Amino acid sequence: MKTRFGFVSNSSSSNYIIVLKVQKASEKCPHCGRSDPNPHNFLEILERSKACDSQVNAVGIDDIIKERLEWNYLGESLGEEHERKVAEFRKILEKYDNGEFIIADVDISYHDEITKDVFNEMRERGDIVVIHDSN
Repeated sequence: MKTRFGFVSNSSSSNYIIVLKVQKASEKCPHCGRSDPNPHNFLEILERSKACDSQVNAVGIDDIIKERLEWNYLGESLGEEHERKVAEFRKILEKYDNGEFIIADVDISYHDEITKDVFNEMRERGDIVVIHDSN
């Protein structure tokens, strides 16, 4: 029998660091009134689907870095190597910090079919870019 020490996850969701293109609202179809999912609306969809364990953990570079440090390292001091990795991660995020994008840390539940479908559709269209995938 194996014994595990430290953090063990029994999560039913995937975690992503995503970049959303900032854009105007999509035009609605004159016949049915539907429009393509908008990146702004995607974060709202995630917030409304909390019952399925999908959620927005953080928005913006500073909040994402803080969230990652608290979640991954639980406040442990990991020394210079840790600081170097955080600095590298920050540089990756800063490439998108120009007002054209929204950067977010999100969880998407394996059981949240609607959110997964919207996420995958927007990802295929290029409206969402995944910087980090926990899978």
